Amino acid sequence: MDVKKTPKKPATETNQAAPVTPAPEVSNTNQTNTSQSTKKNNGMAVAALILVLVGIFIPGLSIIGLILAIVAIVQTKKNNEGGKGMAIAALIIAIIEILLGLTILFVVMFAFNKALKDNGVSVNNGSVNVTGKDGESLSVGNAKVPDGFPSDIPIYKPSDVVLALKTKDGYNVTLATNDSSQTVADYYQSQLPGKGWVKEDNDIAFNANVAQSYTKGESRLVVIIGSDQSATSGKKTTVSLTVDNKVNPQ
Repeated sequence: MDVKKTPKKPATETNQAAPVTPAPEVSNTNQTNTSQSTKKNNGMAVAALILVLVGIFIPGLSIIGLILAIVAIVQTKKNNEGGKGMAIAALIIAIIEILLGLTILFVVMFAFNKALKDNGVSVNNGSVNVTGKDGESLSVGNAKVPDGFPSDIPIYKPSDVVLALKTKDGYNVTLATNDSSQTVADYYQSQLPGKGWVKEDNDIAFNANVAQSYTKGESRLVVIIGSDQSATSGKKTTVSLTVDNKVNPQ
């Protein structure tokens, strides 16, 4: 009896080529980071940071550091340079230092003005005024005739009061005028006798200045008239009126 042979299937090829997996692409991240890390820092950013740090001890440098920091921020963006963070830090520190400095200055000025007022010193309209506890006063600059100055002593016009002094015993008022010293001298020699002041015969002349003395009751008035050689007041003639209320004339 014949046995039929089943035909054998061809053997499976085991040596087929494996599929090729494409190689992963190499990332450029490292290259980018490397290029960023090698950026040169902006010189102004470095200088700005140094200046604001030193500005902690030397306040004037903070303003310079602030300006450099602003310029550095612009340059780092424009030129793709490093140091932008450094410049921003310098900017913030500079602003804090400036604000702190202004605050300290305001506090010091407030305390200084308070101390002056507590001691009777004030500055108003271009004049410096000092007031004592016992009524004494001194005004220099754009001054005014002090309260209580004798009304029988005329103030020459036109003139500016450049100094006014009030003490326990009398007054001093210094005037400045563009009129000649002779015109002023003639004015007082004609006006004072009519107001009860008696002229003493002891006129003194020195360095283009003339000193005249008058008495009335227990008071003495000394009038000094002369040229302002230094022209510090802007006027050519000065007049000093000094009153002593506690003098016993001979």
